Amino acid sequence: MAIITPRQAALKKFDAYLAADFIWAKLPRGTNRIQTFHGVAGKYGNVYDRPERSLREWDRLFFINQRRLNNFVAAGAIDPDSPAIRLVGMPKADCLVDGSLQRDAILESLGFDPSRRTVLYAPTWTPYSSLNAMGEELVDKLALCGVLCPGQAA
Repeated sequence: MAIITPRQAALKKFDAYLAADFIWAKLPRGTNRIQTFHGVAGKYGNVYDRPERSLREWDRLFFINQRRLNNFVAAGAIDPDSPAIRLVGMPKADCLVDGSLQRDAILESLGFDPSRRTVLYAPTWTPYSSLNAMGEELVDKLALCGVLCPGQAA
């Protein structure tokens, strides 16, 4: 797979542009813009579920659930009968539930002992993140439960 810069992309023709954020590269040649969103709908109340600007420039808006769709309509970001609206569920979780991931092999490749309990903590980047609210306390409590980090002594 080739990786190109936004400047290079602006000079090429694409059929579709998929984005998980509201910011999109300028692709002036009629590229279909598809919003897949990121994360879980309603995670921060109104912060991400009530956009303050129109999303009418998107050709498709893939909504995780009806609640987020209703909130976007209520905020005036889209029209309730917009042809861009699609309720798609949470397709990015597929590999987490289809059996294609091999736990022990993944843990070993990351330097973990597969016989130990493992916790994946992947907080989001926003100021509302659990990392900001309770991250150090959470990591301390996990350490007390015997959960190790790569490179940490057993």
